[in-house]
Amino acid sequence: MNGGSMLRLILTIALVGLSASVQGAAIERQDGYVDAHGVIIYYESIGHGAPLMVLHGGPGSSHGYFLPHLLPLVAQRRLIFIDERGSGRSQKLSDPKGYTLDNMVSDVEAVRVALELGKMDVLGHSFGGILAQAYVIQHPEAVRRLILAGTGSSAARSE
Repeated sequence: MNGGSMLRLILTIALVGLSASVQGAAIERQDGYVDAHGVIIYYESIGHGAPLMVLHGGPGSSHGYFLPHLLPLVAQRRLIFIDERGSGRSQKLSDPKGYTLDNMVSDVEAVRVALELGKMDVLGHSFGGILAQAYVIQHPEAVRRLILAGTGSSAARSE
């Protein structure tokens, strides 16, 4: 099963049991930027309820491929998508040394703090799963649940 098929399977499982519609209800949406220690990180927040931070694959991709697949979750959850540094609408760095896993973990934490999310669930797909694992190791107090899809356990290269 490839990464795309695995993601669809996980999303299908996650959606089981949710109400089919929220007709007539206004769905909260906001987007903006957070200054994460001098790097500007774009975020989009949709819905209300317990927060679910969604970390995309890549690097270099954006969060857009999760939509509209995750939208049914907004009936019960607040989805927070970020574009990781150098990706999507977030700041691109001129010095490649700024693209470290530790720096990206700091970016996730800066968004969590700026949006006052408290304890949250984290979903990471592909490289976002590696980032999610690093985040929970460094900030276990901030994570209620960790959901991994089509990812590895490390970004290290073996030779």
